[in-house]
Amino acid sequence: MEMEGTYPLPEAQADRFLFKLNVPFPDKKTLVEISKRTAGFAKAELREIISAEQIEKFQKVVSEIAVADGITEAAADLIISTHADSSEDEDVQRFVHYGAGPRALQSFIRAAKVYAILRGGFAVAREDLVKVARPALRHRMILNFQGESQSLDLDAVIDRLVAKAIDG
Repeated sequence: MEMEGTYPLPEAQADRFLFKLNVPFPDKKTLVEISKRTAGFAKAELREIISAEQIEKFQKVVSEIAVADGITEAAADLIISTHADSSEDEDVQRFVHYGAGPRALQSFIRAAKVYAILRGGFAVAREDLVKVARPALRHRMILNFQGESQSLDLDAVIDRLVAKAIDG
């Protein structure tokens, strides 16, 4: 019902988003604050927190983070394992209609690079891949009718695939 009046994005458009974050429904206090900020009760005060030049510098730093071949291969193994015809996971074989594509691997590696920087690293580690796997893949694995009707928990599937491809 909460989707009334909206339409889900086609897979090709959803794939352009870096992450799909699960955001819980807000509590009453937050709902009231949302109303105040968006219904004309209070004027928003905008302030710059980062300049365009700083963003460009950060993008350059991210591009220079090293990714070992073994890390890229583990990430590629994970992407491949999201496809029903190449996965060993029974739930993927039974319930996934489309797996993640090449853009998913690109986003996955870029996100892992950012996470490596945030943890103070100079290269992507397996732990960085693990940290970004769920949000990077959950909107790129499209369930078939059976998977949708059974409300398959994609995060649990992703966790199993990560354990095999990255942790294993």
